Amino acid sequence: MTAVAEPSSELEPEAPQTATAETPRILYKKHLPELLEEIRQGEIYGFLRDRDTDVLDAETALGKELDSLADAMKEDNPAFYDAYSHLPQFREWLIEDILDRTYQDVSDGGNGITQYETDADSPAWVKLPPLSEQIREELYQRGLPFRRS
Repeated sequence: MTAVAEPSSELEPEAPQTATAETPRILYKKHLPELLEEIRQGEIYGFLRDRDTDVLDAETALGKELDSLADAMKEDNPAFYDAYSHLPQFREWLIEDILDRTYQDVSDGGNGITQYETDADSPAWVKLPPLSEQIREELYQRGLPFRRS
């Protein structure tokens, strides 16, 4: 008799399913500038820009602020909240990207997706998708329809 392998408890969670075309990659790209603007307009921004603020303190404070912002988005943007709360590295890379744009004087302009999409160890949600999905993402971000033939 052949033994059947048990499912691993260390499997990566699947990306949240949404009724819209918003994949986790799209959600990340869509909400990064919005969250960045919220941070820049909030009380935390002065703390992040202060030269006396330690980077670890800035990262911790930014994480707490983003947690609050994500909680506030839970009802209106459940797909984003699910991705933020459950997908590996989603929250961490948002913190990293926003910290890069607020704590440091110069940003490379990239984001966690473009930085990690080709890394072998990256979570599945961020991996570079097939060309048709890349085109769909780009069209979606521009507000244009995508039709499969």
